[in-house]
Amino acid sequence: MYQMRPDIAELPPPRPGWTKITLPLITMEITQAQRKLWLLSLSSKPTSTKQAIHTKTLRDLRHRVESVGRICSSYVPIQTLTQYASSYMLHKMELNTRQQLAFTNASCDKLSMNLAIEEDLVAACPSVDRAWRAANASLELEMQRQCNNGTALKLKLIVAQKLKKRAELIRGALASSRAAEGGGGDTAGAKDMRSSQP
Repeated sequence: MYQMRPDIAELPPPRPGWTKITLPLITMEITQAQRKLWLLSLSSKPTSTKQAIHTKTLRDLRHRVESVGRICSSYVPIQTLTQYASSYMLHKMELNTRQQLAFTNASCDKLSMNLAIEEDLVAACPSVDRAWRAANASLELEMQRQCNNGTALKLKLIVAQKLKKRAELIRGALASSRAAEGGGGDTAGAKDMRSSQP
């Protein structure tokens, strides 16, 4: 095993498998890629060139994150954390950079940007229906607690209700656009949310 010392002349060879520095290295690579794509979104290059560079950068980074997932053992908690954290950071970066690119595109309207955000969130969270049900149940419990206490609605609850209504509108628009395209859409979760409103 190599130890880092001030007098070494060259870096030690990389070790196969997971090491303590695997997650920091992946974090660094994702951060560098995000910075590169942020600078790309500010550049004056044509949209098609930006899209091509964006796609290639994300494909390379996704391959790197998947290779980290293959070396991690699901039986070792710190390695499972590395796998999940790197996947989460990649999805978050994809969402952010895709939106940066969309906002710099002058021909993009507000509705299509909202739909793109919803599609990105669905892609980032494979169990989106479960997340919708959990958020809705949490909101209902908080409302019930407020009603039982006989106190006025708190600002946090009012904001949560408004965010829920806005999210339902976006989700409904996405479901109707998918239905219009023939994809069927995910209307079960949206119906679930509307049926449980107070």
